Amino acid sequence: FRPVPAKNLHVTLRFFGEQSPDEAQDIVDWLATRKAGNLACEMVALTGLPSPPRAHVLALELRPGPALDALQRQIAKRFGPPDRPFRPHVTLARSRRTRAVTPLRLPPGQELRLLPPQLYRSETLPSGARYTPVVLS
Repeated sequence: FRPVPAKNLHVTLRFFGEQSPDEAQDIVDWLATRKAGNLACEMVALTGLPSPPRAHVLALELRPGPALDALQRQIAKRFGPPDRPFRPHVTLARSRRTRAVTPLRLPPGQELRLLPPQLYRSETLPSGARYTPVVLS
């Protein structure tokens, strides 16, 4: 596994795919009006994705708190249902090859607080993914 650089650690609330500048502006404006509250999650386990026996990703699995659940529902209501189910996690490392990972359950009550939501542009590069905040006016 190759570690993900600290500046790229994030929780994806919704993957939007390609967006026009107007669509991106709409998302940025909408996010700016949200009062996110305490976007805390419980850290559940270190695990492999898409599944532990066939992992390409080492991830920190999360259980969202009420504010993050509510925000996720608001995003789905405003922008339509997502292409894939919301599976809150932080990608910690990636592997080009499939690897078996033994999940490690974490002690209950370990909390991870998230920063307010923001739209990011993702680029896949030979050196790995790069995420940059989308700043429009």
